[in-house]
Amino acid sequence: MMQAGRELNETVGANVLGLECVTFPNGACPHIKHWRDGGKAICLPNYSTNIADAWIVVEKLAGDGHALALQAPGSTDMNEAYREFTRWTADFGTNNISGYTEANGDTAPHAICLAALKIVGYSFSEEG
Repeated sequence: MMQAGRELNETVGANVLGLECVTFPNGACPHIKHWRDGGKAICLPNYSTNIADAWIVVEKLAGDGHALALQAPGSTDMNEAYREFTRWTADFGTNNISGYTEANGDTAPHAICLAALKIVGYSFSEEG
C-alpha cells in the first residue's frame, strides 16, 4: 500500500489533479521537483496528510461527478451486515476501469488519496 507522504502527494497531484512536474533548464536544481497547475507554479499540497489539502481532491472529483463516502474507524456499515470499520475508509463509487473504488488508510486524507487514485484507474499494491 502506498504510505501517506510526498510520493503519494506527487502521485495524486499528477494523476488525479493533472499537475505537471517540471525541472529547471540545463539541469539546475535536479533534486527539487517543481509543480505547475496550468501555467501557474505551485507548492505541492500535502493531500495525503492534511484534510484541508485532501478536500481539494474531493472537490475535484465531485466536480467530475464522483461523490465521497467516508467512514471513520469504529463506525458500521448497515448495508454490509453491520461491518465494522477498523481504519478510515473512503469510496468515490465505481468507475469503468476497476469497478469498486473503496480504499483504507491510516487517516482520512490517506484513505481519500488512495480511493481517488482508484477512481482515475491508477493501479497500486494494496498490500503492506
